[in-house]
Amino acid sequence: MLVRLLGMRKGTVSADDTAMSTLRTCRRQTREGELPPPTDPDSLGAELEHQLTRKIDKAAATQRYLKNKRAI
Repeated sequence: MLVRLLGMRKGTVSADDTAMSTLRTCRRQTREGELPPPTDPDSLGAELEHQLTRKIDKAAATQRYLKNKRAI
């Protein structure tokens, strides 16, 4: 997934910021009861990977939208 972040335009998305945002989101959702507390590290890793993939896809979609908006 880090490779997907590195392939994006420089200055648009920071890999570190995206990873930290994912951790904060997971922590908040666990605290608020939206996610069950992780029982084993493997389930936590899978959940973090899923959330990180969603954030990367959302950032890529935003980039495409802005690029198309500027082209018009």
